[in-house]
Amino acid sequence: MILLTFLVGLCFSSVSTAPREKRVLDGTPVPIGVHPFFVYVEDAESSCGGAIIGDRWVLTAAHCFNADDEVTIYAGINSPIVQKYRARKISWYKKFDESDGLSDIILLETARPIEFNAYVQPIDLAQEEIEIGQSVITMGYGVTDVEMAETSNKLLQLQGNVLSPEECNIADSYERVSTICFQAQNMGNVCSGDSGGPLLAKDSSGKLRKLLQERKKFTKSKLEALEEENKALKAQNAVLTSKLQRISLCIQCAAIANEALSISNLVVPWSPPSVATVDPDKAAPSDIGGVAPVLEAESLGNEGPVRLGFQPFAASPVAHISETYDMPYALNLAFDGPESLLSAHTYGACSAYEHGTTVVSTNQSAQTLGSEEMSPVGHFAMPSSALSDSSNLYQAVTPPLNTFPMSDALELFKSLAWKVYFFLVNISFEIYNHFQTKEVVSKPRNPLLLLSAQKLVQKLKAKEVTSTDIVKAFIKRIEEVNPIINAAVCKNFEEALDKAQKCDEELENVEANSEEMEKIYAEKPLFGVPFTVKDSMEYKGLNVTCGVTARKGIVSKETAPTLQKVSNAGAILLALTNVPELCMWVESSNHVYGRSKNPYDSRRGVGGSSGGEGALLSAAGSVIGIGSDIGGSIRIPSLFNGVFGIKTTQDLVDAHLHIPKDMDKGGIRKELAVIGPMCRYAEDLPIMLKAMAPEVYGPMKVDEPMKLEGLRAYYITHLPGNEKEPVDWEIAKGLKNVVRHLEMDVGMRTERVHFDEMADTFNMWLAAMDGRGSGYPTFAEHATNYKYSLNLSAELIKAMIGQSDHTVAAIVGGIAEANPPFDFDGRDKLLERLRTLRTQIHNLLADNAILVFPGWNTPAPYHNQLLLTPNNCCYTALWNIMSTPVAVCPLGLNRDGIPVGCQIVGAPNSERLLVSVAQELERKFGGMSPMMKDMMEHPMWMWFHTTLNDTVLFKFWTVKTVGVMVLSCFIVFVMGVSFELLKWFRWRLEVTQRQTSSHGTRTNYRQKLLSLSHFAQSVLFGVQIVVSYFLMLIFMTFSVWLCIAVTAGAAVGYYLFGSRELPRQPHADRRMAAPQTSESPMSCCG
Repeated sequence: MILLTFLVGLCFSSVSTAPREKRVLDGTPVPIGVHPFFVYVEDAESSCGGAIIGDRWVLTAAHCFNADDEVTIYAGINSPIVQKYRARKISWYKKFDESDGLSDIILLETARPIEFNAYVQPIDLAQEEIEIGQSVITMGYGVTDVEMAETSNKLLQLQGNVLSPEECNIADSYERVSTICFQAQNMGNVCSGDSGGPLLAKDSSGKLRKLLQERKKFTKSKLEALEEENKALKAQNAVLTSKLQRISLCIQCAAIANEALSISNLVVPWSPPSVATVDPDKAAPSDIGGVAPVLEAESLGNEGPVRLGFQPFAASPVAHISETYDMPYALNLAFDGPESLLSAHTYGACSAYEHGTTVVSTNQSAQTLGSEEMSPVGHFAMPSSALSDSSNLYQAVTPPLNTFPMSDALELFKSLAWKVYFFLVNISFEIYNHFQTKEVVSKPRNPLLLLSAQKLVQKLKAKEVTSTDIVKAFIKRIEEVNPIINAAVCKNFEEALDKAQKCDEELENVEANSEEMEKIYAEKPLFGVPFTVKDSMEYKGLNVTCGVTARKGIVSKETAPTLQKVSNAGAILLALTNVPELCMWVESSNHVYGRSKNPYDSRRGVGGSSGGEGALLSAAGSVIGIGSDIGGSIRIPSLFNGVFGIKTTQDLVDAHLHIPKDMDKGGIRKELAVIGPMCRYAEDLPIMLKAMAPEVYGPMKVDEPMKLEGLRAYYITHLPGNEKEPVDWEIAKGLKNVVRHLEMDVGMRTERVHFDEMADTFNMWLAAMDGRGSGYPTFAEHATNYKYSLNLSAELIKAMIGQSDHTVAAIVGGIAEANPPFDFDGRDKLLERLRTLRTQIHNLLADNAILVFPGWNTPAPYHNQLLLTPNNCCYTALWNIMSTPVAVCPLGLNRDGIPVGCQIVGAPNSERLLVSVAQELERKFGGMSPMMKDMMEHPMWMWFHTTLNDTVLFKFWTVKTVGVMVLSCFIVFVMGVSFELLKWFRWRLEVTQRQTSSHGTRTNYRQKLLSLSHFAQSVLFGVQIVVSYFLMLIFMTFSVWLCIAVTAGAAVGYYLFGSRELPRQPHADRRMAAPQTSESPMSCCG
């Protein structure tokens, strides 16, 4: 049986914590998926454990919560699938009083049914009594180091054996009748944060069940200490304060006196439901797979028995009486109508210095509570004074709770250090590229270039256009944009025009939209439509270099099977597109063809390794293309260039004749590398998949949309760990919009999940890529086209001075490949962790579930910037090692006109589902976006507004929150004041200069120009002009708040410094003072 208890630690902290925040002293970690009934419950101030006892009910401790706070329940907390519920109704036991802790019982009713699965299940109730010496287990996320206030980030459990009252033999006030004492095997104990957690024991069949009882857990030494403190206080005639009351409570274990009602045993079996989701208000009892306890109390006064019964979830309100059992381990009881549930809990106390015996209290007697005595729906009956006097006691048994663990301090320092590093990297590249020329390709003017492959096929079938017209249009576009983006590196124009001409000749005598035309396109669905492919897949007659200088001039003798299938579908190859050297980096640059540039901003990268493909598609130089992906090589270019792409399920698309060679052979790398489509439009994804692998995607019916309503959509907002840049706010906002749309508009059930194991994604991917001992060629051999092995160290030195035929990124990648940061044992451990995480992901995505994930944590970075932030690759490499298909969906442009997007992850072989989701997101968010050259680069509000969404003067000065707006207004106010201050300084300099020249010295023009005073005035005038223009531009944001700040600053500045006049010259003053007369001076003669 499971002895269900709710733990309450005397070192309890009232500070709320996150569901997975660190939280049984000296406990051992609980394996993932074990104890699926355990829940984590929190409100605004505190957090506790609890247990699921029904599809809408959770049992926990009442003292955990304050009145009027919203309570959140996290189910499946010890698993990768965390379910979040809000407590709709909270039922308090009438006799609960925080001052003495009696009847500390609460029932939480969730706002929606709890969805049971392998990680979330209700707990079985006890059928047998607990025995002396029986093994028990308790668990929780509570404090693990009282002195340091340190907690665990995993669910910990503590195992022990039940002791007899004689063995326990502690303080005189210890209530032997209503308590159970057990000895922890490792001298551990329960503590703060463990409140509400269960105590488990096995029944005679060996199955874990719970015994509904009220429990309190204490170490023997701590109880003795409390008893001594109690006696000391009494000896000193101390006032019976709240602290003393609580100490007495701890010793007595909250026995409820003067209660004479006996409680019967309760059995509620559970089996997995036969239906995935069941509405308990509508489903039949057989659909639920379990029953809820129902209580009917006979009005027999204080001595009458309470009889417990069983009732199906969907049954009528009439309760049926079942057989009654006597049970010495009774519990406090709370119920609300026929579907009421029983409750009980455990108190836990922990010592900072001594651990050992734990005492568990149970009430021998209890009292019933009718529904009319329960709290109203949505309200708490807890006294408002709850927890108000608890701080003294907590301080008496624990160190101060503001103790900051050193490990947390180090983590905080590392986090801040990484943030500073990323800030410096970003600001450095921003400043440098501010002075670089930005080029943006123009929007195509030929309407054919703006059509999807599906629509081009429709026009060909209707004979509204010829294949030659289409091919010529794309050739012209490539010649137009390639000087800017350098994406098409090996052109196949002549062969393309020849095939287009043959296509037109074959269709010349076929009627438009006739049965014969339909038959032709049923066999060749892409007949007459051009496509492109990255420069890494063999195509007969073309020089496929893969960016390796040693492969220049080598002409392929055969065509890769996948390209042959696409050609057999009627598609016409136009060109090969640029890649990084050996496809080994995320920026498409090599010493054969140079660097490709982003169509939206030539200063930024196109991604890799299918970067040229992504750029050409984005620039309308192609409509459909083919890429490969071993760490994100399809998805990164799709994200950076704003197009659609799919990383297919491993082994579904033939990867033979791909360079580097042997990628299709056995080993772990084969599990990573895939071939997939890249398209401007989501509607072209299914036709490309069927063309690339018709034997797979035909039966899969990828071209038939799936109904998404009712399916589950999980989402992850970011990867754990500090070594990766934080997710850009506009990317995070786009992901949030996707989740909201899928939930509100599409009707999918969304749920956020978290995997701590993903923090080590980069090392797991490196372990999967480690080819040591496999016979797989190394980079040093690939780079010379297998002629010899390259000296990487020497080559790196040559690359630093510009004398190498190989890129720095490729050489560094080769050195990292030859010197992985782990040995063989370390690699095996990483691979084992990888497989465990992969199993969890596959289980999560079973039954047509998807996972919404950030496409990349930043928009397309500037050229070479990723050399300093390589761990960002984890956002795509993760899904290669998870062996899942992934679709990339563009979500529009950010404020700088750069594409942003997200990844949609599915279970293996779920490409049909991913295509359906991609098409839905394209419908909602618009898919491909036009280049910024054809749009206003920095759209402005042209009317006064109070909205917090402005960019002020510089790109980094964005105002989106109240705090930033207040700070911005203060800065602008100071600028307004400084404008008048600068004028005042100029006036003072002018006054000083005039006063100097008034002392009988005349200053000529040349002397004035060379004077220090005049130079200072000129500098101040220049600064004043800059400030005045800044104020004007700030006013032109039309933000009411910023305009007020400008006006107020200028007014205050004039008030303080605006009243001034220049001094008069002395000789002028004398002239003005002399009496003026027109009369001649008088004379006399005599």
